[in-house]
Amino acid sequence: TTVSFSTPGLPKNAKNFVFVGDSITAGFGMGSGDSKKRFPTTFTQLMRAAGFHNATEINLGHAGFGLTQKTENLRAQGHKYYESVLARKPDILFCQWGVNDHFLGYSVEEYLESYETLLKGVRAVYPHIPIVILTLCPDFRYPSKHQNISEIGTQVRPDHSHPIWEVRANAGLQLLGLKYSCYMAYIHKTLDHNKKYGQEKGVHPDRHGHKVISLLLTRVLKAQPLSYENLAFVTDSYVPIHFVNYTIYP
Repeated sequence: TTVSFSTPGLPKNAKNFVFVGDSITAGFGMGSGDSKKRFPTTFTQLMRAAGFHNATEINLGHAGFGLTQKTENLRAQGHKYYESVLARKPDILFCQWGVNDHFLGYSVEEYLESYETLLKGVRAVYPHIPIVILTLCPDFRYPSKHQNISEIGTQVRPDHSHPIWEVRANAGLQLLGLKYSCYMAYIHKTLDHNKKYGQEKGVHPDRHGHKVISLLLTRVLKAQPLSYENLAFVTDSYVPIHFVNYTIYP
């Protein structure tokens, strides 16, 4: 597949394509022979074919960790997580965090606070580079709307995760995207809990799912970052969600 486009703030000689996230970014479960099929690698290859010949994947994916966890651990050592990102001098940054923050039991508020700390720290040094926020990868074990409104707050998945967490987190990510002028990659809607994109168990995409994400990222960069002039909101919520000055009903 060949794509052709230009992205504001991303010159053709851009080199450092930095990807941060959990095991999804790292390509967990792909097998040693398939690691090159993970979305950061396939996307970087697509960008080289599109004329960004210096594009180099810098993969900071950390399997088994959540953003809040990494933020807290480094803070306890006197460091800030975003410093490790800045050290790679990103020309463009892709952020894929949230699945493990959910499973490890952090609140949505803690997760979004850690996310904002990351974005604010990067924007302070690189105010104009493209930043792409990926919404949470859907859990392929469950459909997108498997509860009705009467069950909210009472029914919990067998692994003790709760779908309303994902809904609120994705809404919060879009608010952060608006605040920090980020591109949004709505992978929760693109993959849409479709099991044909996932590995046999859990939340990890398979090779097909990773390819779909990489192609989505090329489309995202042809668009515009979120702004009040380019306002968008995507949700699969089955409960009312507040966004900016609006309430979105299912």
